[in-house]
Amino acid sequence: MHFRTTADSDTYAYATSPLNFGGVEKEDLLFWMLPMAIANQFMDDPFYAFAIGCFCLWLYKRLTMNTPPGHMVLRLSVWMGQLENGELAEMYPAMKKIARFMNRFLTNLWLEVGLLPSPTYCNRYEP
Repeated sequence: MHFRTTADSDTYAYATSPLNFGGVEKEDLLFWMLPMAIANQFMDDPFYAFAIGCFCLWLYKRLTMNTPPGHMVLRLSVWMGQLENGELAEMYPAMKKIARFMNRFLTNLWLEVGLLPSPTYCNRYEP
């Protein structure tokens, strides 16, 4: 989902998907699926892996109960933007190139799956 923005406007439109499963957003499923997949590799019974995945999801939802949907993606994008513009990237040009590549990659990824793009690129993704 790509929206065009212009320099004439100071408002931005984000194309996000309202799809969720019982209050679980798309990004929250990472905290259910990844621990469940990892636990399934080490345990004999898939029920225990499922229980560990559900516990990790419950714990994540409990710790982030007063945050808006999409906060994890936004925090990661802000952190990548700060890394790209920070003093560590100024000292090491290779770090700046890696951070810029990761920021562009994450922005394209978020746009493709319908999540918020990086705030450092919110006015730069013209086709």
